[in-house]
Amino acid sequence: MLGFTSKKIQTSNADKEAVSVWDVYQNTEKIIKTGRLKFRLVFWIIIFISILGYMSFQVLSISKPPYIEIYYPQNDTVVENGVINIKGKTEPESTLLLNNKPIYIDSDGYFDETLVLNPGVNVLTFEAERRYSKKKIVKINVYYSPDSNPLAQN
Repeated sequence: MLGFTSKKIQTSNADKEAVSVWDVYQNTEKIIKTGRLKFRLVFWIIIFISILGYMSFQVLSISKPPYIEIYYPQNDTVVENGVINIKGKTEPESTLLLNNKPIYIDSDGYFDETLVLNPGVNVLTFEAERRYSKKKIVKINVYYSPDSNPLAQN
């Protein structure tokens, strides 16, 4: 019993109950054990929420579609030459299609493709996707007007 005696201590309660030192020790030990239990419970809840949050973040980052940046041409560009050089960037691990034809992407994600245009409106449809992601589709209109080229009229 750790050397505690059963001496009576007067409390300051209105009814002046007598409490033993041993009762105070037992109550203190219960409070400490309950505090440790609460701490452990809160600790494991925080760990569980952290793991769940990390896993959710990873699933969302895997499933989101890759980005596509088209440097040239911009949407609604008018060109006078029937051959255009398309430049842009996407994520290196994605596959990229231009009008359903694969485009080579270098290790940094850059691409550079030459395309022959038809007179009038040409719709360039870019489709990028990664292994487990959704597709990202970007459409760009390019207008080829061979009549506006002054050298072609001669």
